[in-house]
Amino acid sequence: MTDSQTNVGVWRKQTLEANVIRSCKNCGAPGYWHDTPNVNVGCYAPEKVTKLGEDPVGLVCPNCGADRKSAVEGKGTIWTRLFGLPPG
Repeated sequence: MTDSQTNVGVWRKQTLEANVIRSCKNCGAPGYWHDTPNVNVGCYAPEKVTKLGEDPVGLVCPNCGADRKSAVEGKGTIWTRLFGLPPG
């Protein structure tokens, strides 16, 4: 039996991406479901909140019924970083 050794490099990639949820231009409601009672009552839906500020209400404002142009505006990748140890 022989001993063997293998060197493996470790790489890690970090990426930051941005999405914008715009407020309603008609009534100013936040554009996402929230769990704060008595504030923008149409957007109050604690059962739909997974993380505050991340669950868009959709193409129609639930607070006033106005048309929303888009639910989420994707801004894409802001930066990417790749770093690690090369093999060897």
